Amino acid sequence: MKYPRLRPRRLSLALLLALPAAAGDVEVHVIDVDQALSVYVQGPTGDGLLVDGGRPGDGTGSIVPLLQGLGVGDLEYSVLTHYHEDHCGGLDEVLNAGYKPSVAAYDRGDVNRPSNSQVTQYLAAVSGVRATLTAGQVIDLGGGATVQVLCANGQYIGGQVSVNGATQEENARSIAVVVSYGDFDCYIGGDVTGGGLGTPDVEGPAVSAHGQVEMAVPAHHGSNTSSQTGAVNTLAPSLVVHSAGLDNGYGHPTETTIKHWSNPTATRVQWCTTPGDTTTSNDNGSFVVADGHVSVASDGATFTVTRHAGGETVDFATFEQPGTPAGTQDVCVSELLVDPAGSQDVYGDWFELANVAGEDRDVYGMRFTTGGKTFTVASRVLLAPDERFVVGADGRRSRNGQVFLGLGGPWDDFYLSNGNDSLLVKTQGGATVEQVSWGASAIPVVPGVSAERVDLFGAPTAANFADASTAWAGGDLGTPGERNAAEPPPCPDPIFYGTGKVTSIGTIPIALWEGTPSLLTNDFSIRLLGAVPNKPGIGFYGLAPASIPFMGHLLYAQPPVKRLPVQLIDATGKTSYAVPIDATMPGTERYYQFWFRDPQHLDGTGVGLSSALEVHFCPLSGGGPPGVGDVVICEFMKDPAFVSDTDGEWVEVHNVTDAAIDIEGWILSDDGSDVHVIDNGGAGVIIPAGSYFVLGRNANAGQNGGIAVDYEYAGFYLGNGADEIVISNASAQEIDRIAYDDGILWPDSYGRSISLTAGVLDATLNDDPGYWCHSTTPIGGGNPDTGTPGAANDPCP
Repeated sequence: MKYPRLRPRRLSLALLLALPAAAGDVEVHVIDVDQALSVYVQGPTGDGLLVDGGRPGDGTGSIVPLLQGLGVGDLEYSVLTHYHEDHCGGLDEVLNAGYKPSVAAYDRGDVNRPSNSQVTQYLAAVSGVRATLTAGQVIDLGGGATVQVLCANGQYIGGQVSVNGATQEENARSIAVVVSYGDFDCYIGGDVTGGGLGTPDVEGPAVSAHGQVEMAVPAHHGSNTSSQTGAVNTLAPSLVVHSAGLDNGYGHPTETTIKHWSNPTATRVQWCTTPGDTTTSNDNGSFVVADGHVSVASDGATFTVTRHAGGETVDFATFEQPGTPAGTQDVCVSELLVDPAGSQDVYGDWFELANVAGEDRDVYGMRFTTGGKTFTVASRVLLAPDERFVVGADGRRSRNGQVFLGLGGPWDDFYLSNGNDSLLVKTQGGATVEQVSWGASAIPVVPGVSAERVDLFGAPTAANFADASTAWAGGDLGTPGERNAAEPPPCPDPIFYGTGKVTSIGTIPIALWEGTPSLLTNDFSIRLLGAVPNKPGIGFYGLAPASIPFMGHLLYAQPPVKRLPVQLIDATGKTSYAVPIDATMPGTERYYQFWFRDPQHLDGTGVGLSSALEVHFCPLSGGGPPGVGDVVICEFMKDPAFVSDTDGEWVEVHNVTDAAIDIEGWILSDDGSDVHVIDNGGAGVIIPAGSYFVLGRNANAGQNGGIAVDYEYAGFYLGNGADEIVISNASAQEIDRIAYDDGILWPDSYGRSISLTAGVLDATLNDDPGYWCHSTTPIGGGNPDTGTPGAANDPCP
C-alpha cells in the first residue's frame, strides 16, 4: 500500500528523467454515485466513454464535477446499460451539461423498453446520436484501447438466453462490457443477472466468451442475483470495485457476493465506493471502503488503483505479464496488531507486509496461515522496494481502528488470536518465508499496541520487535502502512551536486546511481550517462567535496582521489561500476565523479567530466558498539556422529539486539590455548539483528553433515569432555561465555547438539546448565544427528 506521503524510490531522478516517456494510459473511473452506477473510461489518446449516469441528481452532483476535475472537455461515447433509474436517471443531466457524445450514445434499443419520465428525458438528450449495441460489437477508443460488448438483451457472443417475462427482466437485458488495452481488461457488468434469486443466467455464458480480466466492476452493485461462482472463477480478477450505496437496504454488496469474489482459496483486493449496507442484518466486510471515487490507470502491462478521498494506491501486474514472484528473502512481516483496543478483534486485527528486496515483487499466490486457517492471495499486487502492505480483517475504517487496508482477509476466515499463536508466511511455490509467533516466550501481546519490527532483515524473534509508540487515528498505537517508529532511519539517497562539462557532441554528462548504499543489500552502483561513446573513462572518488578548476571544468572530489578501473564507454555514452560495500564503509561519505576521453573537445584538453554524487553509506545501527550479552551462545555440536569432529563441530550464536553487529576482529577461544580471531579481510562478518549465526570448523556442507556454516574458523576445538566457549570483542572484552562439564550437570550424548532451551536468549542465564538440553530435531538431508543450526532451538523438557 503506497500512501501519498510515502513513495519509495530506487533510481536517481536523473535516470528516471532520462528514460523514454511512457505511452498514454487507459483510465477507468468508478464514480461514487451511492446506490447506482457510473463509470468513465478514457482511452490513451483521450477519447472518452461514459457508462451509465447514476440516479437523478447524480449527473450534476457527482459525475459532471468529476469530469471537469479530470479536465474532460467532451465525450465521444456513452453507454446506457439498461433503463433502470439508478443507471439512466442522471445520464441526461451529464449530456445536457455539454457532454453529449460526439460519435454515439449507445443503449440496448427499444425491445420491451419501459416508458417513464427518466427514460423520456434520456431519449431526448441522446436525440441524433442514439445507437443500439449488440453482443460482440467493439467500440474503438483509440490508441489500441477497445470496449467490447459481452451481452445485451440476453444475447451473448455465441448464444442467447431467453429473458422475456423473466424475473428482473430489465436487469437480465442489461449490457455488460469489457474495456481492453494491451494485457489489461476491465469488466463492467451493469445489472446483468447471473442466475441468482431466480433470475436468468446471462452473465455466466457472457463472460465465458471472454475469460479472465484484471479488474471487475461487479454487476448489480454486489447483489446475489449476479456474481455467481462460475462467472467469478472465469473472470478471476486482481481487483474488484463495487458501486453500492451507504445503508442501501439491500445488503449490497452482500456477504455471499463478497465471499464469491474473495475467499480462502482466492483472496482478492476488493474495494467499494461506500461502506455499503451497515445495518445489523447486512453487516458484512473484508472489502476496503474507498469513501468516494476510485480511479484505475493502466499502461497495458501494469495498473494502479487510487482512491480520491485519501490518495492511497495499490499497484498490480497483469496476468499475462506477471511481476517477479516474492521469494523467501524478499518480504517480511514488519508489524502486526494482535489485540486492538480501539476496535473489536473481529474487525481490527491486521498485519503489515514489507518488501525488503531491491526490486518490485509480485505477491500473487502467497499463503498466510494463522489461527488454523490459511488464505491465498489471488491478486497480482506489486510491492515496490520498502513498500508496506496492510492485510486486515475488515476494510471499514469506521470500525477497524481507522486503518486503510491493502487487502481484506477472507470474511469470517481471518483473525489473529490473542493467545499463543503465529502467522506462517509462504511463497507461491510453498516455501516458508517466516513464521512470526506471539504470546508466551514470543512477541508479547499488548492490548491496543502493535508490535513493530526493528530490523526488517533480522529474524522474526521477540528481540527484533518493539512495542509501537506512535498514536494512530483509531486510538491504538502503531504505524500501519508506514515505516515503523522502531526502525533505523532509511538510507539517504545520494545527493547531486555540480554540473557536467558540455562534450564535443553537445551532451552534458551526468553521474547517477542505482540500488541502495547499504552493506545489508550490497546492490549499489554508480552510473554515467551522456558521455562520448566508445571512449575510455574512469570513475573516481574522494572523501570530501571540492570545486577545483580541472581540465577545462571542475574537480568535485577533494584530492587525494581513488581511481576505479578504466572502462570503455558503450555506444550510447553510458558506463557503470558496482560499488562493493565492506564493513569499513557504513556511516561514511564518498564523493564520486567520472572522467573520460573527449579528443574532439574545442578547449583542447581532450577530457570530459561529469557532475558529482555525494554518497552517504547507511550506518548499520544508531545504537553504539555492541556490549556484553548482545551476542549469546545458544547451541553447539561438540561430538557429531555422522561426520568426524574435525568436520562437524560448530557453535551457534544469536544477536539479541535490534541492530546488525559486525563481529570481524572478535575472538573465539577457551580458557586454554584454543583461540581464533574472526577475519574476513576487512569485508565484515555481519550478524543481522535478531538472527542466528553459525560458526563451524568446516563450511563445506558436503563434508560437515549438511550444516549451513556462516563462518569457518580454525585453531579452536570443542572438547568432548569439559571445555569452555568464550566470545570476546576486538578489545578482548568478553561478550559471552559458557563452561560445560563432562556429563555431570550438562547433557553429554554422542551425535546430538547441546541446545539452550527455546525462548531463553540471555547471557545472564545461559551459563546455567539447567537451561540446556539435547536438541531433538534431526538435522536432516541424510544426517540423523539432531540440531537446529541457524534456527530457533528446540524447547527443553
